[in-house]
Amino acid sequence: MKRLYKILLAVLAVIIVVLAVTCPGRRAHKDAVINKYQSGIIKDLGIDANDPQNQKNLKIGEEFMERVINPNLKVLGYGVCSIGYLETVKGRKRISFGILGHVYLLDPEHLHARLFEMGKPQTEKQKN
Repeated sequence: MKRLYKILLAVLAVIIVVLAVTCPGRRAHKDAVINKYQSGIIKDLGIDANDPQNQKNLKIGEEFMERVINPNLKVLGYGVCSIGYLETVKGRKRISFGILGHVYLLDPEHLHARLFEMGKPQTEKQKN
């Protein structure tokens, strides 16, 4: 019976180590959000991503998204997983979950609306 407990404990330790080593960081969460937003724009507008002019415009859009997301994306790491939050004037919204080296977006349609809202200039009423 003691041997079974030792084996189970060893397996559990290996699983925890693997989860901890593959836990995605802030960069992975940011890249997942930007990629999802760009793929949504490409799909919504029917853009040909292979056209050189469109690639240039998408690069400009990516730089804009980085400037919008960088100050507002907060990632909390829990050792074996991480959770990404987007902070806006309306509050904090959980947007992503990362585990085993992958980042999964939660409610991507809502994310699209939040990012669009964040890109608009704030009125004086919203600032106060």
